[in-house]
Amino acid sequence: FITGLLAGLIGVGISLLLLIPANAILLHRVFNHPDVTAYLQPVSGLILIILSVILTLIGGLIPARSAAKKDPVLALRTE
Repeated sequence: FITGLLAGLIGVGISLLLLIPANAILLHRVFNHPDVTAYLQPVSGLILIILSVILTLIGGLIPARSAAKKDPVLALRTE
Protein backbone atom coordinates (compact mmCIF):
# COMPACT_ATOMS: atom_id res chain seq x y z
CA PHE A 1 0.00 0.00 0.00
CA ILE A 2 2.71 2.44 1.02
CA THR A 3 4.79 1.73 -2.08
CA GLY A 4 1.82 2.35 -4.37
CA LEU A 5 0.85 5.49 -2.49
CA LEU A 6 4.36 6.92 -2.67
CA ALA A 7 4.72 5.97 -6.34
CA GLY A 8 1.42 7.66 -7.15
CA LEU A 9 2.31 10.80 -5.21
CA ILE A 10 5.74 11.00 -6.82
CA GLY A 11 4.24 10.46 -10.28
CA VAL A 12 1.62 13.16 -9.84
CA GLY A 13 4.20 15.49 -8.31
CA ILE A 14 6.59 15.03 -11.23
CA SER A 15 3.71 15.59 -13.65
CA LEU A 16 2.83 18.84 -11.91
CA LEU A 17 6.45 19.96 -12.00
CA LEU A 18 6.76 19.12 -15.70
CA LEU A 19 3.67 21.16 -16.49
CA ILE A 20 5.50 24.36 -15.52
CA PRO A 21 8.14 24.23 -18.29
CA ALA A 22 5.65 22.65 -20.71
CA ASN A 23 3.33 25.61 -20.31
CA ALA A 24 6.15 28.13 -20.51
CA ILE A 25 7.96 26.66 -23.51
CA LEU A 26 5.47 24.79 -25.64
CA LEU A 27 2.19 26.59 -25.25
CA HIS A 28 3.30 30.18 -24.81
CA ARG A 29 6.37 30.34 -27.06
CA VAL A 30 6.08 27.60 -29.68
CA PHE A 31 2.35 27.69 -30.38
CA ASN A 32 1.77 31.38 -29.45
CA HIS A 33 -1.30 30.71 -27.32
CA PRO A 34 -0.73 32.51 -24.00
CA ASP A 35 -4.37 32.13 -23.02
CA VAL A 36 -4.22 28.27 -23.17
CA THR A 37 -2.68 26.54 -20.16
CA ALA A 38 -2.29 22.82 -19.50
CA TYR A 39 -3.04 21.62 -15.97
CA LEU A 40 -3.81 18.45 -14.05
CA GLN A 41 -7.20 18.44 -12.43
CA PRO A 42 -7.16 17.43 -8.73
CA VAL A 43 -9.75 14.69 -9.31
CA SER A 44 -7.60 13.20 -12.08
CA GLY A 45 -4.54 13.29 -9.85
CA LEU A 46 -6.44 11.53 -7.08
CA ILE A 47 -7.68 8.86 -9.50
CA LEU A 48 -4.12 8.27 -10.68
CA ILE A 49 -2.91 7.85 -7.09
CA ILE A 50 -5.73 5.42 -6.29
CA LEU A 51 -4.99 3.47 -9.47
CA SER A 52 -1.33 3.24 -8.48
CA VAL A 53 -2.26 1.86 -5.06
CA ILE A 54 -4.67 -0.69 -6.56
CA LEU A 55 -2.14 -1.92 -9.12
CA THR A 56 0.55 -2.22 -6.46
CA LEU A 57 -1.77 -4.21 -4.20
CA ILE A 58 -2.73 -6.54 -7.04
CA GLY A 59 0.92 -6.97 -8.00
CA GLY A 60 1.78 -7.91 -4.43
CA LEU A 61 -1.21 -10.07 -3.57
CA ILE A 62 -0.99 -12.42 -6.55
CA PRO A 63 2.55 -13.71 -5.77
CA ALA A 64 1.80 -13.72 -2.04
CA ARG A 65 -1.30 -15.85 -2.55
CA SER A 66 0.57 -18.40 -4.69
CA ALA A 67 3.45 -18.48 -2.19
CA ALA A 68 1.05 -19.08 0.70
CA LYS A 69 -0.30 -22.19 -1.02
CA LYS A 70 3.14 -23.80 -1.35
CA ASP A 71 4.79 -26.03 1.19
CA PRO A 72 7.58 -23.99 2.88
CA VAL A 73 10.01 -26.92 2.92
CA LEU A 74 9.61 -27.54 -0.79
CA ALA A 75 9.82 -23.86 -1.63
CA LEU A 76 13.07 -23.46 0.29
CA ARG A 77 14.53 -26.68 -1.08
CA THR A 78 14.24 -25.46 -4.68
CA GLU A 79 16.34 -22.36 -4.06
